[in-house]
This record gives sequence, structure tokens and C-alpha cells, in this order.
Amino acid sequence: MKVEGLWIGLFACLAQAALSGCGAAGDDGSPNTCSGSYWVDATDTEADLEAIADCGEITGDLGFEWTLLADLDGLSNLTAVGGDLYIGDNTSLTNVDGLSNLRAVGGYLHIFFNGALSNVNGLSSLTTVGESLSITDNALLCQNSVDALVAACTVGAWTSVYGNNDGC
Repeated sequence: MKVEGLWIGLFACLAQAALSGCGAAGDDGSPNTCSGSYWVDATDTEADLEAIADCGEITGDLGFEWTLLADLDGLSNLTAVGGDLYIGDNTSLTNVDGLSNLRAVGGYLHIFFNGALSNVNGLSSLTTVGESLSITDNALLCQNSVDALVAACTVGAWTSVYGNNDGC
């Protein structure tokens, strides 16, 4: 958990909530733009997820680290992350299908050390990564799934993929 990022993100959300309702659908039912960075971790995971459930865009970073989540369901409104997207050290995460509508990551995309993750098919709508893409050390992650994602994306800088499952 990045405490500073969490507190900044929560503060930004609370400030926006006073004005427009961060994390809640807009008056017309459309997803909101949520300002700041959000971290979903092992501490109060459900509340962390609730804070971003109705976000269509997150202007800062988004991280999923050290959770026991099996999936990222409930985030289907999310279409863009303005900063970095971190998905790491989630021992029970089997898929990222909840991110099926994510089209752009403005910064870095890092997917690392997710021991149960077998594919990244849920990122099939992703077309742009503004900086670098790194998918490493996911023991069960099928390299073919990674290769398909990399081929479909425009990446602004470097790409690093290794330590995934070549034998699938």
C-alpha cells in the first residue's frame, strides 16, 4: 500500500465528492472521471474497490498490489487510466477480465508477480500505453496471451516481457 498515494487519492475523492460525487455515476448514469491516484491493497480491499467502481477514467495512477482478489470484476466502467497501472503481487488473481473496457493507460503498465494469473485477455480493448509496458514473472501467465496484447497495443517507449509461461 502506498499510503501517501492512498491518502492523496482519498482526499481528492472526498473533495470531488463534495462537488460532484467521485466514484458514483453521473446524473445521467454515465461513469465519472475520478481525480487522483487509487491503490487497492490488502488493507480494506472492498472499500478501495468501492471508491473506483463507477469511475470511467482515473486521472492518476491505479494500483492493485498485495491483494487476495481472484479477479478485478466490477471495474467494467473503466476506460482510461491517466497515469500508471500496476497489477502486482496478487497471489490469487486469476484474470483481469474486469478491465475489459480499458482502452488507454497514459503512463506505464506493469503486471508482475501474479502467481495465479493465466491470461490477460481482459485487456483486449487496450490499444494505447503512453510510456512502457512490462509484463514479467507471472508463473502461469500464458506468453501467447501476453504476445497478443503487446501486438495490439501502441506503446510509447519500451516493452519488457519475460518470466511468464512459455509452455502453454
